[in-house]
Amino acid sequence: MGPTGPTGPTGPRGPRGLDAAITPAAAVADAASEANLVAQFNALLASLRTAGLLAV
Repeated sequence: MGPTGPTGPTGPRGPRGLDAAITPAAAVADAASEANLVAQFNALLASLRTAGLLAV
């Protein structure tokens, strides 16, 4: 293993532990077929955006 490189800049950090506010994304059903795959994937993306885990 080679030497460790320099540490880069770090951004602000949010709360951790019990004070952390993480909004869970809504559950999305498993895709039942290839035809249903795109609809379920789009539902997953919408769920993640609504929860604030994915940029709009």
